[in-house]
Amino acid sequence: MSESERAENTSASARSTHVAHLIPPAWPEVAVRIAPLVARVDRNLDAVQVLVLVPTASDAAELLREVTALEVAQQVRVSPLASPKRAKRLAAATPQVVIGTTAVVSALIKASALSLGHVAAVLLGAADELEAEEAALEQLLAEVPKGATTHLTAATATPFVERMMEHHMHGARRVTAAPVDQLVAVAAIAIEVRTVSAGAPASALGDVLEAIDAPSVAIVPADERREAAARAALATLGYGAGSKLVRVATDGATGGAALVVLVGPPKASVLATMLAKPPARTVALVTSRERTALAAAAPSAVLTTFSPASALGEAAAAEDRQREMIRRVIRAGLPAREMLALEPLLTEFDPLVLAGAALLLYERAQAATQVLAKKTADAVRAAAPVARADTRSDSPRDRAPRESRSFDGPPRGKRPDDRGARPSFGDRDRGGPPRGRSSAPSRGFGGPPRSAGGTGGGARPPRPPRGRDDR
Repeated sequence: MSESERAENTSASARSTHVAHLIPPAWPEVAVRIAPLVARVDRNLDAVQVLVLVPTASDAAELLREVTALEVAQQVRVSPLASPKRAKRLAAATPQVVIGTTAVVSALIKASALSLGHVAAVLLGAADELEAEEAALEQLLAEVPKGATTHLTAATATPFVERMMEHHMHGARRVTAAPVDQLVAVAAIAIEVRTVSAGAPASALGDVLEAIDAPSVAIVPADERREAAARAALATLGYGAGSKLVRVATDGATGGAALVVLVGPPKASVLATMLAKPPARTVALVTSRERTALAAAAPSAVLTTFSPASALGEAAAAEDRQREMIRRVIRAGLPAREMLALEPLLTEFDPLVLAGAALLLYERAQAATQVLAKKTADAVRAAAPVARADTRSDSPRDRAPRESRSFDGPPRGKRPDDRGARPSFGDRDRGGPPRGRSSAPSRGFGGPPRSAGGTGGGARPPRPPRGRDDR
């Protein structure tokens, strides 16, 4: 924050006027705006005097860390009221400064566990992200005394922010961040961003140094807390205070180091000093919210996600294939209907953002299609009948195909002399004895059929006629 901005902020707070800070959403910067409000807290009054509302519980924890590190916050009871289970116990300890979410603070007020009767100042941190709780926020602000001042911080003055300023901050002063240095504004550098936790800002420092292995490294911390975290991390990696390989440059004078690691978004003056001798490679360790602050501090910089060399190469190849598919679609003919559907969104979003969202939806649909195809293939394999072994006889007769059999001749494809000629019904001898019992062949099972002329095994001879008895 510039000296003129700091003076304007202090003057506005001293006159108890409403102030809107339109700054990038970085909690260290928000804590600086809270400092004048905390400085006026009456240490002898056991009541909530400063109320700070933030979007999420993690935001409350990060801002609490920054506020308690302020010199003016010493001997002031600051409590985070963002956890529904612990909020009642913390509120019972009568904090003087409350940092919490709208939902939890509203619930405590309804349960008569928290009173805002002595609140002298309210600050809405990242107010442009509180629109989803607008109704609850209106009811909560109605509990604040009329004489209290209202402050807010927001990245941009959205319609919601404008409504809040109109309803609760009549005549509010607008304070913006210091203008970007001209050298920084036109410097088109590439910054690789590695997202880290606010509680451990230098936790990924070892991964970055291991992946890049640069001959000279300069660390540029954003504030004293990050400087201490960076020095502690370097000490565990074997780089002492007098190391010639890695050094800490709080003022941005990197001396043309091959690799510069930004621990947090740097101030405009520090960034300008660093860009006087641009490094070969720059990596920034910032939180997800501080990424926006970094983009605002270096508007011409190209921010990309940091990845190791191997992973970066694979990702680049995949992105090249994706871009080539898009080129083929455009060359085949402009998607007129899709363009007409997206055109109204151009008033709200940048075209590149719209293209990224459309690509994200396409990738999600493609992934869902692949999952469905895999499930379908698994179901088909599970439903396929199990092949059963053939239990038929191996004899040639049983295994002969149906179409090769014949009722009046040899099998197809066989020569008649292979199995012998089979006589037809027309070749039978019709000259034998008349049909009768004597001519029937024997059906015995133990020997040859009986013949017509013998007695041993042949047919039985005819019986002579019986004479008449005249007696």
